[in-house]
Amino acid sequence: MVNTTSSIKSQPIAQYSFEDYKKECLQRATNEKLPPDVAQDLCNCTMNQFRSQYSIDEFRTLVQKSKIIQQQPRH
Repeated sequence: MVNTTSSIKSQPIAQYSFEDYKKECLQRATNEKLPPDVAQDLCNCTMNQFRSQYSIDEFRTLVQKSKIIQQQPRH
């Protein structure tokens, strides 16, 4: 399996899409050993929730904030 997560994470936020979120979600779920069907259901559900609540620009802002928080050192 090719690891596409690193290329997704390094792409500019301005190009980040709901589908990119789903790909990252599936990668994380797979890494956490969720069965493929459960991972697919989980990621589809969360992606659809984001789509229904946020415009693509709002979503990209959330992603950007999330990535900044993830990079901060934990105490």
